[in-house]
Amino acid sequence: MNYKPLNIKWRPKIFNDIIGQDHVLRFLKNSFLDKKIYYSYLISGIRGIGKTTLARLIAKSLNCFYDINFNPCRICKNCEESEKNCFVDLIEIDAASHTKIENIKEVLDNIKYLPSKGRYKIYIIDEVHMLSKYSFNALLKILEEPPNHVKFILATTELNKIPETILSRCLHLQLKEISETDILYNLKKILKLEKIYYEEEALKIISKSSQHSMRDALTLAEKASILGENNILYNVVSDMLGCISFMELIDLFEIISLNKKEKLIFFFKKIENKSINWDDFLINMILIVHKVLFFKFNDTYKDPKKINTKKTKFYKLSKLISTNDLYKYYDIFLQGRKELSYSTEQKITVEITILRAFYFINENL
Repeated sequence: MNYKPLNIKWRPKIFNDIIGQDHVLRFLKNSFLDKKIYYSYLISGIRGIGKTTLARLIAKSLNCFYDINFNPCRICKNCEESEKNCFVDLIEIDAASHTKIENIKEVLDNIKYLPSKGRYKIYIIDEVHMLSKYSFNALLKILEEPPNHVKFILATTELNKIPETILSRCLHLQLKEISETDILYNLKKILKLEKIYYEEEALKIISKSSQHSMRDALTLAEKASILGENNILYNVVSDMLGCISFMELIDLFEIISLNKKEKLIFFFKKIENKSINWDDFLINMILIVHKVLFFKFNDTYKDPKKINTKKTKFYKLSKLISTNDLYKYYDIFLQGRKELSYSTEQKITVEITILRAFYFINENL
């Protein structure tokens, strides 16, 4: 029995399965309905967001035996073979490993032949930005006067590396980063169908750690479910990703601002062996400063009755820390993020940033 990882098993089979790209789907639906089919498409976006999947779905729609449709039949031979990635008139080229001019010349030699089964002969060129200068020039010649029976779908993670001459000859479909909310919703739906138990807080960590990539989110969820024996648990995910909860970071900010040296030493020991995303760490510290500032700014906020909630912590800190000190903390954490971008020792950079914030308040007591 061949096991399929979740990110492969749940790869969208129809356009409506794609999440977070309503603007692109609406355009494709209307263009297919009006039979406005372009010679070449360029799909751009971050990794793991669905560029290749979208390219394959466009190709399947264009070559469905019955009609060009936003919802291809999925039962004709053309659709079935497209879904199995064995359709003879769909040619996928990985530009990362086919960068040379000879590879594009091979395409040039073959485009003169009519499609064997489909309406069009479709070339998907993935990571197209990896092509050499000479390969781009050869590709340009094809895109300038493509035969009616040929369509190109290019995909890239680095739009800035695509020559303007290529861009101007393609219909650009720019995929947005998928929101954490959309990723969380999709994870819940898939895990329920897979009958995998999950804790919502665990999925929230995964959604945030996926960096807007649905593929990465599913990979992380699967890893967590294996570690948790078909359960996705907060403590397992937290250990797996080396996470620090938002409440722990609020406590850290309180330790810094109230000059609690012993507790700060304990905090450093606690995170010593954790694998932490240090940029996210500092982003969250900046968010905490922002929240405390708003509690100080908005006089309508009242002391929350619940103990140890986020709002309670923000309220108390807003009463203890001056506005000028909050601005200074913001500057310190922001500077820490800038230094992090070119640091080879990120953990040390963050620790120094924390100590800078701690000694700032200590020197002003």
